[in-house]
Amino acid sequence: MAKFFSSIRFQLLAVFFLLLVLVFLVVLFMVSRIMSDTLLSSKILAQQNSLNKVAIEISELVVNNDLDTIHETFRGYGVENKVRLLVIDKNYIVRADSASLYNGYYLPYSEAQKVATGSTNEALGFHKLNNIHDNTEEWVAYFAKPLTYNGTFIGVLMCSASINDTYQSVASVQSRIAAVFGLVLASSCIVWFAFSNVLTKPVIDLTNALRRTTTKNYPTNLEIKGRGEVQELVDAFNRMSQELFEYNKVRDEFVANASHELKTPLTAIKILSEAILSLENPKAHADRMIEFMKDIDAEVDRLNHIITRLLEIARENDANLDMELKYFDLRKLVDVIVHRVAPIAMQKKLAMKISADREVKIFADEHRIDRAITNLVDNAIKYTDNGSVEVEVRHNNKYAIVRVRDTGVGIPEASRAHVFDRFYRVDKARSRAKGGTGLGLSLVNDIVKAHGGYITLDSELGVGSTFTVYLPLTK
Repeated sequence: MAKFFSSIRFQLLAVFFLLLVLVFLVVLFMVSRIMSDTLLSSKILAQQNSLNKVAIEISELVVNNDLDTIHETFRGYGVENKVRLLVIDKNYIVRADSASLYNGYYLPYSEAQKVATGSTNEALGFHKLNNIHDNTEEWVAYFAKPLTYNGTFIGVLMCSASINDTYQSVASVQSRIAAVFGLVLASSCIVWFAFSNVLTKPVIDLTNALRRTTTKNYPTNLEIKGRGEVQELVDAFNRMSQELFEYNKVRDEFVANASHELKTPLTAIKILSEAILSLENPKAHADRMIEFMKDIDAEVDRLNHIITRLLEIARENDANLDMELKYFDLRKLVDVIVHRVAPIAMQKKLAMKISADREVKIFADEHRIDRAITNLVDNAIKYTDNGSVEVEVRHNNKYAIVRVRDTGVGIPEASRAHVFDRFYRVDKARSRAKGGTGLGLSLVNDIVKAHGGYITLDSELGVGSTFTVYLPLTK
């Protein structure tokens, strides 16, 4: 039950219910006000026209103090219109009362005072009175008009009429509206509750899918039909689920590959160490011990190289957080890199070539770009036994372009899509012999992407490979 009250369905239902109640109260108030105003206005207007005639008829009778004739006139008019008439003089003393209850009484009604003081020509008021006969409350309307004779004010004509029937009519309409509203509210809540199940189903399915995603190692693809924001939310979740699956897959592969790469040199070191320890007379086998120690040293270097590469990749994952961006000439940087690696190429008798546009300025982290291009050139030299390595720097309207072309062994077609994956090596035996870890091209790709660029590969087995880096150009 607590789960239902905290659910989005209940919250939507509560909001819908409150809105309906608010609308009902506003409608009830407006209808009651309009209806009561209409009924009272029609009733008062009818009395007003008749009282004008009565005021004219009794003005002379009041001056002549002909109370009997006044009572006769009041009696006929009161019975016919179901009202009570009073004549009040200037001192607010009742001179005539059609009910014969307040004759001679002092009754300073506010309506009479308004007319007597001349502040208004007509006065209307509503009062709740207690009926002394049955001890009930009754709403009465008081209407006052001035009595004049030959232009002289002589008193006030008061008319009181019960308006209980009007209030009862309004109350009856209010009760009917409330009954209809109660029926509409109950029906609407039932329909809305059923409809809310359809409306919130995508959200509920999405919530359940999120729970499943945290416990499964494969992507959860929602097939929910919807429109607008709901469909956008579902599509976004499906994309996120797929990306999360791919990320977890890459992570697992990375952990497995890293563990394997780290374990291999450690295993070799362990075996070589045990071999040295197993020698009964180390001095007699000095040459063999030196050979074992050299092998251990090589494996330690390899292990250190792998760890260094892993740390570099970890730093590149946060490249956007600490990149030192500045303007520099990419052409000059490539000149420095080629000059730096030229001795290695000379040892392998490879021709180093460079061609570049006059000036190619970019806004980037020079240290990281240096590292990326150096890796590409170093790879080209490492896997080229004959021929040349050429580095080209160009630019177009959008990008600075660095192209590293070699005449090396090339990359098989099946491996080209994976060369930027971490720990991936085309020829594992050949890569290990050359000191490769499968992390260099992955590092290059991370650096280029961190700068908003991309890298492409064109290769032919036995002919050579061309890596092309595109970096956003700063004009």
